Amino acid sequence: MEHSPFTFRFSLFTGKALCTLLFGVAAVLFFGLAYPHHLHYQEQYQLFLFDCSYVWEIVKLPGGIADLLGRFCTQFFLYAWIGALIIGILLSAVQLLTLRLSSPSQRTTSQIPSLSQRTNPQIPSPEVGSALYAVSFVPSFLLWLFLLDENALLGGVWAVLLTLLAAWGFNKLKNCWARRILLIVTVPVLYWMVGPVCVVFFLLSFLGAARVNEANEAHGAHRANGTHRAYRSHKANWPNLAWCCGALVLLLAMPIILASSIPVPPEKLWFGIHYHRYPTEIPVLLWAAALSVFVLTLIVCASHRWGRRKVNTSHSSFLIPLSSFLLVSVVMGF
Repeated sequence: MEHSPFTFRFSLFTGKALCTLLFGVAAVLFFGLAYPHHLHYQEQYQLFLFDCSYVWEIVKLPGGIADLLGRFCTQFFLYAWIGALIIGILLSAVQLLTLRLSSPSQRTTSQIPSLSQRTNPQIPSPEVGSALYAVSFVPSFLLWLFLLDENALLGGVWAVLLTLLAAWGFNKLKNCWARRILLIVTVPVLYWMVGPVCVVFFLLSFLGAARVNEANEAHGAHRANGTHRAYRSHKANWPNLAWCCGALVLLLAMPIILASSIPVPPEKLWFGIHYHRYPTEIPVLLWAAALSVFVLTLIVCASHRWGRRKVNTSHSSFLIPLSSFLLVSVVMGF
């Protein structure tokens, strides 16, 4: 008996959801059973007070919102299983957001309309989709390794999560002037909330603007068959790229401007104030986890662009995990 496409998609979705759930459970069991002393150490050396002056001293610095959320969650590390549950939820949320951001079918509503698997080359094949889901765990695994450092702060994980959440919400907006203006507004606000990790938001936004042309080219052929209405030409994408360049200038200018007004080492404005307990340390694993989301998204876009040029889809599904393995290997070398 043949199964309907809906049944197949539902079974595939439940299987992937189960894997994400098992990953979260594994994180909870690891920190709850094998690493509870680490959570107790974090709680002992992290203070949180329900006081306005205390909160203001934290949030007035770049990355203060993420640090405040991290400090608030760390107070529950007194009970190891609650702390392990919090970490498991955060790591699972990062994996799901990575999957949503890197999926080639995730675009703004103005960039790509809804099409079937047979006519839309942007919808991944089952092989590529499975590989994409597998490598979406890479940032979460890197954050897991980051948290094994007893001096790594939970605010760093919150910074990555808030950045990915902002990028996912931004990609849901329509491609209009409001989206471009919001990009300029979001960059300084996000820098204040999460710190310099917000550069990942800019990179994902720039990649989203750059692949509007790819979406238009992919669906331009349907116009000849009369199946879809005409889309805007690739020239309409240049305003998006120009606004992204403006956001980049603003992002680079903020640490320079704040260096003279905030009593912190200037390099911390570039690498993060609240990501590690010691200001001289650069959290390599945290940055690798954040940047890996952009790298994976870039690899997926490149592999699907080659796929539209009649390259075997098995090559794309092989390229994604291979590149991810090389990325993790290089990071572990540090």
